[in-house]
Amino acid sequence: MRVLIIKLSSMGDVLHTLPAITECLAQVPQLQIDWVVEPAFKDILKWHPGVRHVYTFPLRAARKKPKLFFTELPKIIKEIRQQRYDLVIDAQGLIKSAVLAKLAKSQKVVGLDKASCREPMASKLYDQSHNISWSLHAVMRLKHLFSAIFAYPVSSEINYGIESSKLIKPDGLLNLDEKKYIILLHGTTWETKHWPETYWQTLIELISVKYPHLNILLPWGSADEFARATRLAKTSAQAQVLPKLRIIKQTINLYGPTDPSRTGTRGLNQVHLAVNQLNAKAYSCAPCLKRHCVYVKTDNQNFPPCYQIIHPDLVMERLSV
Repeated sequence: MRVLIIKLSSMGDVLHTLPAITECLAQVPQLQIDWVVEPAFKDILKWHPGVRHVYTFPLRAARKKPKLFFTELPKIIKEIRQQRYDLVIDAQGLIKSAVLAKLAKSQKVVGLDKASCREPMASKLYDQSHNISWSLHAVMRLKHLFSAIFAYPVSSEINYGIESSKLIKPDGLLNLDEKKYIILLHGTTWETKHWPETYWQTLIELISVKYPHLNILLPWGSADEFARATRLAKTSAQAQVLPKLRIIKQTINLYGPTDPSRTGTRGLNQVHLAVNQLNAKAYSCAPCLKRHCVYVKTDNQNFPPCYQIIHPDLVMERLSV
């Protein structure tokens, strides 16, 4: 059975879908799975042995330039239709992803129902839809969706299925001892998710004093992130700008506007520092789940203000543990 998955972005959403693929293939091994994703995240899907072929579609670029959606859509539809899929799963739940799924001309299009979609109108384009509770973590929502589609019991196990042998090591790491570096993932898309840059600088200073043997690595994926990484690297001689991201086995994750119970990292050695869990009364708006903060930014303020709850000293404390 040939299956096409539509899950275009973002990086976290794509990663959240991998455990569902791992479990689905274990239950229904005869499936042949292909995927449509944003060009920036194509390499992530190459890490999973269960994904056979990857198509790319620039939805984010099309949001900024709507004409691009209509110029690129015929190209990818023509390519997809050559494969004759038995089933298309829209795991994105947007109108544009649903349109892409419908135009693929498969025997059946499946997705979330109107109460479960991010954009309820998308469900009208599906031949079959499923109700999946919003109260579940994003990883479990997708696992429940796939279990409903293929009729097998969902498990609580979370296995991303990533083959470490397929990961590409950034050039900047080639001469470093594997056990002697710490990576600071400072980049994100929402302005409300950015931990204050002054906090990153303070944390780098604290790490440099307490762990002088550690290399501090700063990856980036855009011009803005490169500029920030370059500024942060000036904080300490131990800090170094890297060209690409890599998989991290142990992480401390910071959450201001988002809720880790819904979209937080899952797996071994994951530490969550969330404003709403550390001090729910200080900022009742957290998690706001919004791209833009309701507070007005001032020159002398660490912004967004809710991140004052997650001070570098607290991060350093958890890092020490």
